[in-house]
Amino acid sequence: MKNSIIEVGNVTKVLGGRAVLSDINFQVPKGSVFGILGPNGSGKTTLLRILLGLIKPDTGEVMVLGQNPLSMTRENKNGIGFVLEDHGLNERLTAYQNIDFFAQVYGLTKEKRRARILDLLDRVDLSAYIKKPVGTFSKGMKQRLSLARALIHEPRLLFLDEPTSNLDPEGTVYIRNLILRLSTEEGITIYINSHDLDEVERICTRIVIMKHGNIMLQGAIADLLRPNNQTTIEIKLEESEAFPKLVNLLSSLSYVTHFKIEKDAAFIELTNDSLRVTLINTLAQNSIPIKEITQIKNSLEDVYLSIVKEE
Repeated sequence: MKNSIIEVGNVTKVLGGRAVLSDINFQVPKGSVFGILGPNGSGKTTLLRILLGLIKPDTGEVMVLGQNPLSMTRENKNGIGFVLEDHGLNERLTAYQNIDFFAQVYGLTKEKRRARILDLLDRVDLSAYIKKPVGTFSKGMKQRLSLARALIHEPRLLFLDEPTSNLDPEGTVYIRNLILRLSTEEGITIYINSHDLDEVERICTRIVIMKHGNIMLQGAIADLLRPNNQTTIEIKLEESEAFPKLVNLLSSLSYVTHFKIEKDAAFIELTNDSLRVTLINTLAQNSIPIKEITQIKNSLEDVYLSIVKEE
């Protein structure tokens, strides 16, 4: 894929006599928010370590920013930022000092460091805590500081490992919005390892679901949540006596692939989303007294659990 910032081709990795990764293939488009999902032991962490150049795959090829992570130039290494679940902050140092240490590692001048650090602390809403020891910070504040530190050298690609883990609702929303701004406003490609299905559904454009070292499903979120463009709608009627008439009508419509009646509602699957209006008009023409219509969409949780659940 010409526009890919990460390319993984036929990657296999065996550890302790077990295939942790088996023939892994995917691409991460430039500017996307890309999510890797899977239960513990699925191979997500091993894959992340390969992408960061910490370990070598046994077979296959990995390209990050157009280069092999194991032999990447310093320029391309500086194009990568990361926030691991263990933030690695020095809790005895202040917020400013933590970021300044890494800014020096990346070779920023003293003048550029100060301006960049003050800007980043403002962006993650930590300006008021610039001189406070990090040990006094909440989990959410540490996570925001870790993101600011990862952005100090203006990376093009950002790896995030469980970015909303153990955060309260307010902290989760803040990190979510920050990730979306980094992607949409600054064009940073973001790769996320996560167990938080709701957050992944909200922010990721593409996902990979892994199990036992294998990719079980991958693609654009919008496509995976509505397979084959199929639509399910829920219809409630004004009069329960009209259900037999509704059943007879639905049975005669070729674009209704399946339907079921549960209590006071009918759940109807259509072959195409564009036929929703057609169905509503047909019901009206046949004097079916509609009380309420709701479109039902698969959640990422539905898709995920159908794949990873044990037989």
